[in-house]
Amino acid sequence: MKNKKDWYYVKEKSAGEVRLMLSYFVYKIFGKIALNIIAFFVSFFTFVFSSDVRMFSKNNLKVIYEYSNKKTPKPNFINSYKNVLNYALSLADKIEAFRGKLSAEKFEFEDIKEKEIFFNDIKENKGIFLITSHIGNSEILRSFVSNPDSGFKSPKVNVFMKKDQCRIFNSFLNKIKLKTSDIEIFDTDDISVDDAINIDEKMNKGEIVIMAGDRISNEQKKSKIIFLNKEIYLPSGVFEFARILDKTTYFISAVKKRGKYKIYLKKLIQLESLDKKRKIEFMQKEYLSFLEKLILIAPEQFYHFYDFFN
Repeated sequence: MKNKKDWYYVKEKSAGEVRLMLSYFVYKIFGKIALNIIAFFVSFFTFVFSSDVRMFSKNNLKVIYEYSNKKTPKPNFINSYKNVLNYALSLADKIEAFRGKLSAEKFEFEDIKEKEIFFNDIKENKGIFLITSHIGNSEILRSFVSNPDSGFKSPKVNVFMKKDQCRIFNSFLNKIKLKTSDIEIFDTDDISVDDAINIDEKMNKGEIVIMAGDRISNEQKKSKIIFLNKEIYLPSGVFEFARILDKTTYFISAVKKRGKYKIYLKKLIQLESLDKKRKIEFMQKEYLSFLEKLILIAPEQFYHFYDFFN
């Protein structure tokens, strides 16, 4: 029986297009501080009146707390609310990013050597596959890699997401962006052979592909795997797609610290000796190892408000 609390059955409670446009105009007219104040109240009422949000946030923090040997924030009411508030506040950063107002100065890399390797791969027009997560603000990354202030010629970005779940948000972005030709959206649930060929050609031209690796949908194949000492499901299709494309692959996340976004990168080193199944398993384990490091750094930026730990 399908679990109705799975993320793909949850309607986009974050707001309809009207509310998003209102947030945009508040930001445009009154600035980011005003929008953050509104986000505070919206997140508070959402937290108070949504038992599911409170339950899942607390449960996630509990799993992280136990995994860290009680070194991360306790799974209490206050920290759960911080988790929800951080998510709400990220909206202002998303609006800034997609309007091109989030400068490269607001980004810093956790590892300078990884940064140099990453920049060099882009400058050499290598097609890069970025596997993101819902730790931190993944939307910021789309803006960063297509930002002309980043230090390299901006490659075109191809993003895979669930169109039906994000239709409202995508429509909103199309209305506020001055230029959308640098980003193309593909549906994760409807990747055809033609799409795969198209993406391969794009990457051969040096374009970037971004896809989240930690959230399954109703139609996707999934794999059961251990994460933070708990059983979870990961989408098999993301890693299968990365294997088929056989391009330069990075795990990447942007975590907010003291007003800046710190970018964490890990370049995947493929093991050619492995067969198809073991390659996918290897990628998934490497990916989860990357996430386990991140989640201890930013437990309150773990944005999975559903039954993630089955």
